[in-house]
Amino acid sequence: SEHKESLTKNNKRGTHPRAKKVKATDETGNIKIFNCSVDASDFIGVERRTLQYYLRGKSKTNFYKGYYWEYIN
Repeated sequence: SEHKESLTKNNKRGTHPRAKKVKATDETGNIKIFNCSVDASDFIGVERRTLQYYLRGKSKTNFYKGYYWEYIN
């Protein structure tokens, strides 16, 4: 419907005022940058909350699924 389309258009990922960019660095130093944690979690195939656990420093290391994860400005 028209309403659903407008919601989709206005709800682009990474455009939320509080969205933080995410940096993923693999063990060889290759870097990937994502606009938000949703894009990053989709990339590795996990739920956003799972990745945020590592991004927020809740685990002993920020290494997960082959990457070191961190928020960037």
